[in-house]
Amino acid sequence: MQDMDDNQLLREYKANNSEEAFATLVARHVNKVYSAALRHTGNSHQAEEITQSVFITLARQSGQLSKAVILEGWLYQTARLTALTRIRGEIRRAKREQEAHMQAIVNENESEVWKEIQPMLDSAIAELNEADRHAVVLRFFYEKNMKEVGLALGSTEGAATVRLHRALDKMRTFFIKHGVSSSTAIIAAAISANSVQAAPAQLAKAITGVAMIKGAATGGVTLTVLKSGALKTMTGLKLTTLALILANVFTSQKIVATHFNFAGKADAWTTQSNAALIWLVLGCGFPIFFVVIGHLARYLTKNSNALNLPHREYWLAPEQVGETSEYFYRHFHKLAFMGALFMLSQMLIQIDANHQNPPHLSASLILVSGGCYIAAVVVWMARMFWRFHRIPASSASAPGVH
Repeated sequence: MQDMDDNQLLREYKANNSEEAFATLVARHVNKVYSAALRHTGNSHQAEEITQSVFITLARQSGQLSKAVILEGWLYQTARLTALTRIRGEIRRAKREQEAHMQAIVNENESEVWKEIQPMLDSAIAELNEADRHAVVLRFFYEKNMKEVGLALGSTEGAATVRLHRALDKMRTFFIKHGVSSSTAIIAAAISANSVQAAPAQLAKAITGVAMIKGAATGGVTLTVLKSGALKTMTGLKLTTLALILANVFTSQKIVATHFNFAGKADAWTTQSNAALIWLVLGCGFPIFFVVIGHLARYLTKNSNALNLPHREYWLAPEQVGETSEYFYRHFHKLAFMGALFMLSQMLIQIDANHQNPPHLSASLILVSGGCYIAAVVVWMARMFWRFHRIPASSASAPGVH
């Protein structure tokens, strides 16, 4: 069969399914087909697979080839197209693998970035102007597309996009100042993926119930009869809401200012949960300290001669010592009450300072609250001094009292 040309060998293969004729064709053209595939792929293993595919295609389509076909040209074109298809497939596969790898890196970066920016996110958003803040909230918290964001802001989709990018740049600058460096794309992806969490299942029901009750009272509706079951439900809803509010305060990771310089500017920060814990300790510990002193003074008055008082012979006399100890007890409880009011005023002033943008402490409020507390303490001390530096007139003339 070596004397037969390509067309004769093809006809022989088509007519008799001659394996010898097809083997002769393969042997005659295999080097050229392999070389064409190798030039395209640069990979011998892939070139072998492409060469095999070309001759399989020839075997399948031999009955469809015209008698005038130039087999050399057909084999070259088929090898070229098969190689290009293979290369495009490899490129797509490599691209998919790269995208998957990059997405895994981005996801990992998003997770790490979110842990760092979460405590500062609300503070960063608070730094934005109103329009930029609305754009961020609508896009990332409510998942609006840019057309919807533009419509809500009364602008075009393009203008909303520019505004959002500008807002993200401002937030990125804020995070950099606080030690978190990342791209706006990763920041946006982290916020979008993590910022909205599902609320407890019963929260909406609790809020609705309390709001309806409060709304009815505000609207002037007089409720004349409430069944005990309704009252219990209302109480339960209020307690649930209060518990959720307290849980949010003591678990929130929002960053708040805790210390201010003489100019009223914040110079120390911590999470809201830490700040709430600090104020809980200080707010309870300060007045409790004076309550403990009151108990100690009452004890010493009754059980020790070491207590140094003016006219101690009178005030610590057996018939008077009970009244003296109770006075100390009640008087120090008044000081504890004043201390509690002072700590509450300081906490409210700090909360007000954190509501400013940027946080700023009011010097006038500090002076007023501090001045009132000092004045109250002075009056408290004066009352105690006045009481023990004089003896009631009815007792001053009694025998043994000097």
